[in-house]
Amino acid sequence: MNIMWKQNKNKVILIGIVIIAAIIGIIYWINLDKHQKKAFNKLETKYYSDTEIKEALMKLNDNKKAELIRDVNIKDKKLALTFDGLADTKTMNKILEMLDKYKMKATFFVSGIESAEDEETIISIIKSGQEIGSYGLSAQKHMEKMSEEDIVRNFAKANAIFKNIIGRKPDILKCNVTQYTDSVLKSAYATGINSVVESKHFLNFQSFTSYEMAKGYVKRLKNGSIISIKLMDVLYKEECQAKAKEEKPAIDKQAGFINGNENAKKKQK
Repeated sequence: MNIMWKQNKNKVILIGIVIIAAIIGIIYWINLDKHQKKAFNKLETKYYSDTEIKEALMKLNDNKKAELIRDVNIKDKKLALTFDGLADTKTMNKILEMLDKYKMKATFFVSGIESAEDEETIISIIKSGQEIGSYGLSAQKHMEKMSEEDIVRNFAKANAIFKNIIGRKPDILKCNVTQYTDSVLKSAYATGINSVVESKHFLNFQSFTSYEMAKGYVKRLKNGSIISIKLMDVLYKEECQAKAKEEKPAIDKQAGFINGNENAKKKQK
């Protein structure tokens, strides 16, 4: 239910992990359209439960919404880290190794299709003590344009895949380039998602060309920021605009991690 966080760690550690993401440019790109059509057909019979989808659709009538977790202004020197999508096995193992070495926590938001195709990596993430969150069924963009029924089906099908692999459904979700409308938040809650994460700070393998660039970026972040590293995707216009609005560098700020629910509570106060 949390975004995993850890207090008072030097930002150099975080920079190292960001640099790992920066070298993922050598990874091959996948033709998503053709790839996903085949994956959908294969997954239909193995994972999906019509009963769970029907139950979730009925819960839409409750009009309850998942909690939205955003950046928050706090005095504590803390940041949150998410990885969106999966990279190749070698890169994923290196990321997990660094997180473990420096005793840092992150949330890996993975789509249902990616999870079904790389169950071993999903299990490795869990065994390493990191958190798995849902990235929807296929990391589809602009889900706010879909009907509530279609959003529910998307989230519920992803949940069924995770339940098959790790024995439970994630209770935290992040969508790819999506506005978190009431319909999206209601659909998330109906499928058992308690928290939805909204990030304003996005990186991918093209973000930096040097350690100094990465260091400068991290120093500009406010305490309480959520950093999202997209492992196998481009940064879209909306994400680049969010990045462009970041403020000028601050001095002597250090990175750490805090429970996402604590962020929400402090914001409410």
